Amino acid sequence: MSEQSDEIQGELMPSWANPIAAKIREVLGASETEPITVYAPPHRSRGDGTEVTYFPLTLEEFEGLRRLPQSRLKELGLRPWDESGLMLFPVEWYPLIPAGFEVTDIFGEREPFVPGQTDDDCRFGVLAYGIVARAAP
Repeated sequence: MSEQSDEIQGELMPSWANPIAAKIREVLGASETEPITVYAPPHRSRGDGTEVTYFPLTLEEFEGLRRLPQSRLKELGLRPWDESGLMLFPVEWYPLIPAGFEVTDIFGEREPFVPGQTDDDCRFGVLAYGIVARAAP
């Protein structure tokens, strides 16, 4: 790996810590705790040329996002994850998300946001969590 690379490097979790890590270890034929280094590109670009121009600053503004339809959330820079209505936050919002604000991750788990502790990894310009949009378009 070159010094100028933006790759993300880390260690694969033990099998018991995460079902996806367990599957990866199974495919690789690795033990539950054998050290495995993983590499991933940063993928910080949205790829569609859009730029985030709205930045919620208060808990009230973040809570207000829950009342907006998916179409409006897209205009604000959020991106849909799947048919569940989960809309992922733009990476630019990470430092703005209020402590304790409940987010939903790509696995459907709901948890309070903890600044500096909640993962800030992103792919294609969005974080791996956000809010579930209203059913109306």
